[in-house]
Amino acid sequence: MDATVPQEQKRSAGISSQCSRVINSHRILFAHMSVGNDIMAGLASAGGALHEPIAIHAVDAGAAASVSPSPGISHFKIGANAQPLQKFENFKTFLLFRTNGLAFDLVGIKLCYVDIKKNTDILAVFNEYAALVKAVTERYPHIRFVHFTVPLTTHYCGLKSRLKHALLGDQDNMQRSAYNELLRQAYKGEPVIDIARTESTFPDGRRMEHAYFQARYYSLLPAYTADGGHLNDAGRARAAQVFANGLCKALCTIMPQGAGGTQGENAR
Repeated sequence: MDATVPQEQKRSAGISSQCSRVINSHRILFAHMSVGNDIMAGLASAGGALHEPIAIHAVDAGAAASVSPSPGISHFKIGANAQPLQKFENFKTFLLFRTNGLAFDLVGIKLCYVDIKKNTDILAVFNEYAALVKAVTERYPHIRFVHFTVPLTTHYCGLKSRLKHALLGDQDNMQRSAYNELLRQAYKGEPVIDIARTESTFPDGRRMEHAYFQARYYSLLPAYTADGGHLNDAGRARAAQVFANGLCKALCTIMPQGAGGTQGENAR
């Protein structure tokens, strides 16, 4: 045991050494924006509390960027916020460029809360996401996707918002919750890392749940944020734990052989 880190602190990260080893023996790609930055920051902060820190690599995903295989989590910021279709297209372009797809075993893209708002055509967004998954896996059959729900925002942000939500409902979070349920149902049986559920769940298991007529929806816990959308230290730590354990579960479920990179190497 690392003498500089107390055992109770090592346990507090909520990420086992076995989980770290599974992640570090595979090649994972994670595309994201600001809440994804929060998750990566939480994972980096947890590193000192782990027996085996998780390898994290920043990737250059610029135009005509090629990558080499690196075990662990490779990540990059994708597209522009409020442009979900552009993000999907950029992710597809990156993976299909030259042989980039051969560099990864498990890939995933997480949208930001600003990508889904009250006027978003969530069916159109989901259809483009499904088309992305299909295009990448047809080109690279060894690749598996891990799916991510869209993050939420807090329900109340001042008196004006309270009155608006009482009259009209929190339409942004209603749309996010509807999109997330669409994704969960479409990919039932496949790995889904449920960021929205994590953000809206109290430590005792209760959800921050709301109702507007027949619609039920969820919102971000105020305890997990300082600005109503991005994660604070507590939110980062919790999201990072769910993220890492979700990746580990996905890898053990869909790649039970546990050897990093073998499928991609065999596809060469």
